[in-house]
Amino acid sequence: MLKLNRGHGACLLLCLVWAAYYALSKRLLNSHLVSVTGVAFVDRLAIVAVLFAPFQSVARERRAVRGRHWAYLVWVAANFTILNYSFFWAFRWYGQGVANAAVLLRTDLIFSILLGRIFFHERARPKELLALAGMVAGVFLITKVSLRDYRFQVIGDLLVIGTAFLLTVNAFIIRFALEPCHNTAIAFYNSWGSLGMVALIYFALEWQGGACTRDVEAFLAHPGLLAANLVLGALEAALILLYYYCLYRFPVWEVRAYLLFIPFFAALIAWLTPSLREALTVRQLAGMATVTVFGLWLMALSRAREGAAGG
Repeated sequence: MLKLNRGHGACLLLCLVWAAYYALSKRLLNSHLVSVTGVAFVDRLAIVAVLFAPFQSVARERRAVRGRHWAYLVWVAANFTILNYSFFWAFRWYGQGVANAAVLLRTDLIFSILLGRIFFHERARPKELLALAGMVAGVFLITKVSLRDYRFQVIGDLLVIGTAFLLTVNAFIIRFALEPCHNTAIAFYNSWGSLGMVALIYFALEWQGGACTRDVEAFLAHPGLLAANLVLGALEAALILLYYYCLYRFPVWEVRAYLLFIPFFAALIAWLTPSLREALTVRQLAGMATVTVFGLWLMALSRAREGAAGG
C-alpha cells in the first residue's frame, strides 16, 4: 500500500493551491476592471506581506545570502516577472486558448528532463518515464485537446513554451545555484525583487497613460476586486513556499511531473465554482482517473528510490 510522505503531500497541496490561483486569476482578469500590471502589483504587495512572518521565523544565520547568490536571486525575480507577462501576452494579443496553453506548458517536463540530465546528472528511470507518459496522456484527456485538430499558432505558442522554459530555468537555479540558501528566504527576496520590477513597469505605464490612476479608481469603486486581489497574493505566497519546499525535496523533473495534477484540481474547481461552472465530461473524468493512477505510481517509484538511496 502506498504511503505518502510529507514531500508528496506538499506536492499535491501545491497543485491544489496552484489550480485555485489559476481560477481566481481568471476571474480577476476577466473582469476587465483593472490592468494586468495592476493585478500583478497588488498581488506582489500581498505576497511580501504574507511571507514576512515565515521569513522572520527563519534563524538569522539561515537568512543570510552570500554575495554571489544575489545575482541568481535577481535572475529568478526577472524570469518570474517576464514569464508572467509573456503568458499574458499569449492570451491577450495572440488568441492563445486556455486548454492549448495547459498542454504547451507541459513542455516544461521535456526541458526539466533534458537540463537535469545534461547539467546535473538527474536521470529518470524507464518506469518513471512510463508513469510520466501516462500522466501526460491524462492531461490531454482533461484539457480536451485533440492532436488531430491542433494548429500551431507561432507567436502565441512560442510565448507559452518560453514561459515553460523560464519556469524550468528558475527551478534549476533555486534547486542548485541557491541550494545553500533557506527556501523561505529565497521566496522572500525573490518576491521583493519581482515587486520592484513590476513597480517600475507600473510607474512607466502611469507616466505614459495613467494606468495606475485608473486602477486605483477601479479598486476604490469595487472593494471586492481589491479583496480578491489580496487573496490572490496570499495564494501565490503559499504556492511559492510550497514550490520551493518541493524543489528541495525532489529532482526538478519529478516536481514538474507532479504539477500534472493541476488540471485535475482545476477541472474540479471550475465545476464546483458557481461563477466558473463548467460541466465535467466522461473524457475529463477518464483523464482525471488516468492522472491519478499514474501519478500515484510515480510517487510509489519515487518512494522506492528514496528508500534505496537511504539504504
